[in-house]
Amino acid sequence: MPDLEKVELEHSPTFSRNRNGDSLTHRYKILGVSDPLLTTDFWPARGDHHSVYSYLTLSDFRAEKMQDSHDIILLTETWSYERQDQPIVDGREIWRWSIATQNQNITTTPYGQIHYPTSANYGTLLNVNKDSVDGVDVLRPITTLTINKVVSFITADGIAALNAVKGAVNASTWFGYAIGEVLCNGIEVATRPDGFIDVSFEFTIAQRLPPQNVVVNGSAIVVDAGPWDFIWFDYVEKPTTSGSNTFRTRVIKSAHYAQVYPYMNFGVLGLTGPWT
Repeated sequence: MPDLEKVELEHSPTFSRNRNGDSLTHRYKILGVSDPLLTTDFWPARGDHHSVYSYLTLSDFRAEKMQDSHDIILLTETWSYERQDQPIVDGREIWRWSIATQNQNITTTPYGQIHYPTSANYGTLLNVNKDSVDGVDVLRPITTLTINKVVSFITADGIAALNAVKGAVNASTWFGYAIGEVLCNGIEVATRPDGFIDVSFEFTIAQRLPPQNVVVNGSAIVVDAGPWDFIWFDYVEKPTTSGSNTFRTRVIKSAHYAQVYPYMNFGVLGLTGPWT
């Protein structure tokens, strides 16, 4: 059998790089042979390192007949480096924020209104009708926060503490967020095959607005509610005289405040923050 020679093809090699690592592919031809098994002298071994780029190791090899040719064998060598996943670190946290928009009906605005005549003033209320405050549909941004944490163990008392916080808002300033701005939507705890435990936290964040001045039954009051609390008003029509004209003006008779979610200590979550 004549001596065989491995010749690299014209457009070989090719190189690629992505977030998963690097890959280098060589393609060769061997003339005068029709059986791939007769080219074993040219086959690299498993675990071989590239002769030039030693950080690359053999990840795939093929020996096959060239299409439409009976005496040429194609060899394809793929050398690669795969980025290693970061090692598991007990207590490591990953914080992710997402800001999107959603449709929402609002009945008040803190940014001021202009009324004509000025006596037809409903304070911060929007779209006031005879019997109701219809408000207006707007696009409002909404911020969600997802936190993933890996721990080596969790106790039954720890699970109970996490369970108590779901559906609650923060009772004190929490990583820069004011009281009552962060709503805990839910928490998931899952064991991993390697023995560690994944804990996932889901939050929705709403900005706390400054206190609002509202005229109730002729008296000015300050409404200072959290962003997740609920406020509603009751109205009455009062006669107003202007010169010889008398007309009825709708005014706020009473204001009502409702706390929707409990305030809880988020310190029991054991989170250390996004910048630690």
